[in-house]
Amino acid sequence: MSNSLAIATATATLTAVLQAAIDPEFAGSAKVRPVRPDNFKNGAGNPKGISVFLYQVTPNAAWRNMELPARRPDGSLIQQTQAAIDLHFLLTFFGDEMQYEPQRMLGSVVSAIHARPVLTRERIASTITAAIGDDPSSFFAKSDFGNQLDLVRLTPHPLSLEELSRLWSVFFQTPYALSVLYEASVVLLDGKESVKPAPPVQSRNIVAAPIAIPQIEGITPQIVEFSLAASISIEGQNLAGRPAVVRFGDLESAAGDPLSDQTIQVALPAGIQAGVKTAQVVTSYDLGPASGLRKAFESNIGVFILQPIIQSATFTKPGGVPTVTVQVMPDIGPRQDVALLLNEKPPFVSTAPASFRFPSAARGASVSSIDFIVAGVPASTYFVRLQIDGAENNLDKAVVIS
Repeated sequence: MSNSLAIATATATLTAVLQAAIDPEFAGSAKVRPVRPDNFKNGAGNPKGISVFLYQVTPNAAWRNMELPARRPDGSLIQQTQAAIDLHFLLTFFGDEMQYEPQRMLGSVVSAIHARPVLTRERIASTITAAIGDDPSSFFAKSDFGNQLDLVRLTPHPLSLEELSRLWSVFFQTPYALSVLYEASVVLLDGKESVKPAPPVQSRNIVAAPIAIPQIEGITPQIVEFSLAASISIEGQNLAGRPAVVRFGDLESAAGDPLSDQTIQVALPAGIQAGVKTAQVVTSYDLGPASGLRKAFESNIGVFILQPIIQSATFTKPGGVPTVTVQVMPDIGPRQDVALLLNEKPPFVSTAPASFRFPSAARGASVSSIDFIVAGVPASTYFVRLQIDGAENNLDKAVVIS
């Protein structure tokens, strides 16, 4: 487990490791600083030492796939989130070239890291203790980097001359100095959100049953005219032999007595709306007295059309505005797309039959009656169709426009 201070603590620990590597050779005269190479000298003559620059952070390929889904469908946490990253450091060596100081520091660093390529928990703890000793209010006091599950390993990261040139091009007007690159892997960052504990398991039960996933191959009829007793027949595989319900979007209806394992009959649930509808068979298993029926398998989705029924269509002129009022079943929902279609009945007023389409206004709630303003429609008799979410009623109602 490690918090958001893990990156800073890893950089500070690497800095301390490098300082310990070069101290025997330079007796404390060379310093390791966590700065960019172009800021190392900082106008103070020609100091010698090593700049430690974190120039890139990448996702860790191995650990990023270890995390299971951390959230439930409602967005609540199942387990603590964790980001896994690798740190890429540029180590640049400064010193007197005539005394081979950069090369001597490089040799000390490569030898030390090769001998102990791991940032140990003891090394991390000593770095944090030293930082707190220098400044009791240091933020390092809140770091728990030493408790993360895996240890950080340092690996040389070779670059071609072209890649190294591109990297150094970001340091504007800074001459190249002897440099090496190391990758620190892996740093694990835990999320800050707390996980609510789940209640304990009260009882355990094991049920052995064959896997029988239901499959829908067809729905009969494909076009269903709405009625309070409307039903559909579902054909497929593994539909019967266990308790099953049919899911119609957000609504459910219990399957009737199975005709066979390949056919079940189901009544449309109360509250279903007209339109292009979906059906899905959900089977259950009995897990015993303690658990009862539990939903086990879901079928693929079947599609059918539920036609609305126009009970009446009347033409009026309230306030002089030509209006067609349609009484319909089932009720129309506030978010459904509704339009009135008018097609002239013979005999036609002109040589060609007239046809019109009028979309409905927005609704704030479900309605069983809906008004359409039909301005510009010539006087005649028209077939009335109501189009709701792609479903239309049968052509059996007409209205007289006068």
